[in-house]
Amino acid sequence: MDSPDSTAIHLDQPTKGPDQARKTGPWLASSIVITLSLFCFGWLAEAVRNRNGFNFQSSFFLGASVVVPTWLTALSLIRRKTWAALNVKRKLLAFISGLFASSAVVLAGYVTGDLVHDNLRVVVPGQAYRAGQMTSDALAETIRTYGLKSILNLRGSNVSHLWYQNEIQTAAKFNVQHYDLGISAGQELEQQEMNQISAILRNAPKPILIHCYGGADRSGLASAIYLYAIVGRPAEKAAGELSVWNGHVPMLRPWVSAMDNSFSRYVSNRVAQAEHELQHGK
Repeated sequence: MDSPDSTAIHLDQPTKGPDQARKTGPWLASSIVITLSLFCFGWLAEAVRNRNGFNFQSSFFLGASVVVPTWLTALSLIRRKTWAALNVKRKLLAFISGLFASSAVVLAGYVTGDLVHDNLRVVVPGQAYRAGQMTSDALAETIRTYGLKSILNLRGSNVSHLWYQNEIQTAAKFNVQHYDLGISAGQELEQQEMNQISAILRNAPKPILIHCYGGADRSGLASAIYLYAIVGRPAEKAAGELSVWNGHVPMLRPWVSAMDNSFSRYVSNRVAQAEHELQHGK
């Protein structure tokens, strides 16, 4: 039999009643809606950026314009008494944590969108595009959508592999010229190899699709060469094709820095060649 003291303690313990349940419900629903909204925004931002060739600055401000207001809105939903009870340090921590979490959700949507869209990106609208390895259906749709006239496959000729056979058949079906050049993302290229990439990109019918397996490293190098050597963009701008936003992450995969090193050497050699020709009046 319970003692009077234990009974009092038992009666003083808080219980979750209908009122508390009604308060928790909207909080859970709001959290789910905000999370899904941010995730979908990341998904859509990836699709829009890839198809319109947004640069880093526009992508950053586009994301910030949604993430920050959304998180501020989420903070405004916090009960005033709860927020007022927090000290400045805890408020700052809550804001930073929420901002980080919101950004992470957007990034998750962005990466997921990349996977679905085969890392398809605009290099120069109407001229050059880049992507990862596509299925036959995805490649056919891309050819129709962008009016592709040629494909540069950086994985090399692989006649015994089904993906290669399907790609050749799809290209032939749409009368698209197909070029093969096998390079490795983990091995620096010789100048001759990069000159060969430049020659193909210069002479191939446009628009052209550049692709490797993931569309991040080898495709990034070829796209940078296209922008620098053919379009005439500054080297630092062209190097943006080898960006984390395009899936090129040397910090996590150190060996792919071979692509950055190759492009740097390509630029240096072209600059040296131009200076030599200038000095000798060629």
